[in-house]
Amino acid sequence: MYKWKTVDLASLINKISKINNLKWIRLLYCHPDHITDKIINLIAENEKVVPYIDIPFQHVNEALLKSMGRKGNTYKYLKLIEKLRKKIPQISIRSTFMLGYPGEDEKIFSELMAFIKTARIDKVGCFIFSPEEGTRAYNLHDNIPVKEKNRRLDELMSIQSKISQEKLNDKIGMELDVLIEEKIDDKTYMARSIFDAPEVDGIFFLTADVNKINEIVRAKVTDSIEYDLIGEIV
Repeated sequence: MYKWKTVDLASLINKISKINNLKWIRLLYCHPDHITDKIINLIAENEKVVPYIDIPFQHVNEALLKSMGRKGNTYKYLKLIEKLRKKIPQISIRSTFMLGYPGEDEKIFSELMAFIKTARIDKVGCFIFSPEEGTRAYNLHDNIPVKEKNRRLDELMSIQSKISQEKLNDKIGMELDVLIEEKIDDKTYMARSIFDAPEVDGIFFLTADVNKINEIVRAKVTDSIEYDLIGEIV
């Protein structure tokens, strides 16, 4: 987590938020071991920090996480998610998980799947383990076949896609701030809501008779499809 002399991440963001005309600040790639109450309060209280956080958990099994140099486990991560949602009820949480890390047997994979079903994270990305030189895991025995890694990835993402779709459906009828990024046709624009990070999250397909590229407007969610929202300007 960022620290320079007496300036920590929360202090830095509070300073940045004073920049005129700066509208949104989004917290990405926040290590779960370093998310403090100060960070949570920052998201809850600073109006320019959007209710969104990206926390790459990577896994939830304590032994595997220790091998990665992390301190977490299922219980700690569920409590962190609970605390975030209690303090910021509208928050959107994104995470990333690694499948097939050395030592991930079927029991450990089942632990991860149980976490996914219980945590109901808004958005999840997954990738399969492959040894990379210079990492802690490079010399570990990669004993899980690629086919099995991909099976686990498909199984997890199949469950997560249903969770993500249900989360999007819950937003139908809501009014959100969206940033218009690109014109698709005469009355359709590609936008992003406060709940969507560029490149990794979904798109807000906005119906509007305006020309406000790179501007934030108010929109009502009317539908959802896969990982995207659909709506109209209000």
